[in-house]
Amino acid sequence: MFRANVAGGSSLATVLMVVAVILIAAGCGGGGGDRDRVPTFEDSSISDKMYVQNLAIVSETLPEASGGDGALTYTMSPELPDGLTFDPATRLLSGMPAAPQPAILYTYSVMDSDTAGPDSASLDFTITVQEDLVPTFEQVSIANRSYVQNLEIVSETLPEASGGDGALTYTNPSCAL
Repeated sequence: MFRANVAGGSSLATVLMVVAVILIAAGCGGGGGDRDRVPTFEDSSISDKMYVQNLAIVSETLPEASGGDGALTYTMSPELPDGLTFDPATRLLSGMPAAPQPAILYTYSVMDSDTAGPDSASLDFTITVQEDLVPTFEQVSIANRSYVQNLEIVSETLPEASGGDGALTYTNPSCAL
């Protein structure tokens, strides 16, 4: 402890309070230096996902959080559709959804390992899985044809398939041209 004679009649208590305020402001005690840091995804977001049953998704690394106290742990809830996986170590969402499902809200969360009480942050997004639409000819049949060599074949328009998950391609596996 030190004593100071300050002009104007200031007391020792006043000088000690000034020194204490300076030390606290500098982060040297008084609770100012040990702040609880909360993890954050800052400006990150996850767009809603639309997948097709039995079609592999484009794997996606979900956003990384920053801040927090100690190690960060990532989770996903509720449970993902059958066939999709989330790797918390790499934050990778991947796989092939096995069944259709309507839009379901998922929460991607991060939690720190703060011993005084863990802190967390989360991002929400939906996953929809559309049914795998198999192309069909809807009860159309093509009659067997016989052709004679060196005679012109009359052109014929074959029936068009419907359904599917994109552009359709037609082939005849029993005919090699």
